[in-house]
Amino acid sequence: MTSKLPYVMLMLVILLQAIWLPLHGIPYEDTPLWAGIYMLPTTVGFILMGPLSGWLSDRYGARGFSTLGMAISAVMFLILTTFPYNFDYTSFAIALFVMGLAMGMFASPNTASIMNSVSPDHRGSAAGMRSTLQNSGSTIGLSLLFTITLIALYPSHSAMIRTSANEATAPSDGNESANSEPERVETSAATKSPEER
Repeated sequence: MTSKLPYVMLMLVILLQAIWLPLHGIPYEDTPLWAGIYMLPTTVGFILMGPLSGWLSDRYGARGFSTLGMAISAVMFLILTTFPYNFDYTSFAIALFVMGLAMGMFASPNTASIMNSVSPDHRGSAAGMRSTLQNSGSTIGLSLLFTITLIALYPSHSAMIRTSANEATAPSDGNESANSEPERVETSAATKSPEER
């Protein structure tokens, strides 16, 4: 479940930078900084709950804390889907904080369970494999996420994407002035909609 956190955080940062912060008067050039600041409640929740849940899971067992952390995370994911685009930040911050608490409640006992399932002389290898699989899974998952998103958006936004790509084309020769007309990008028949072919 903690491997889902980067996806959620990325989408929330995009929401903050592209929509919410500009609506609230933050200039576009400052939105990366403020998006990071507004996402801090998740980090605070994670930092507070991680060590506590690790200590409690050592005393009372990991299964209950891992299960409860996953359940709360799932509920928080669903609650985040109910927010409008111009939400109240206080309720958003509370949701992020609780999500951070839930992720912290899950992560520490889950990692301890993985490490305790192997013999002490193989724990270094197990930790390396866990980190490798988590990081490569996140990378592949993000690639798939944006591939699926672009495939879903392309039919309804193909003209807009093509226009934006043409307008963003830089001069092909370094000697051309910045004021010259940019070279137009030719699109293949595969990227044209059926009406344009």
